[in-house]
Amino acid sequence: MKKITARFISTCAETGLRIGKGEEMLYDYDTKKCYCRSSQQFNNQDVDRSTRDMVQANEEAYFDNLGNFL
Repeated sequence: MKKITARFISTCAETGLRIGKGEEMLYDYDTKKCYCRSSQQFNNQDVDRSTRDMVQANEEAYFDNLGNFL
């Protein structure tokens, strides 16, 4: 899934709300469904991304400091 800008008027697959042209939405390329900003799917994507970014930052910090211990 990817956050994109709507090029067409769409309907959220979860909430049924209208997604206007130019609004940010989450698009699932596998199922071809879109989700509006107020949907649970959209908000969970933000949590997943922030968790992934935090884990990546911790791994980078660990390997950056690994040389200090060797």
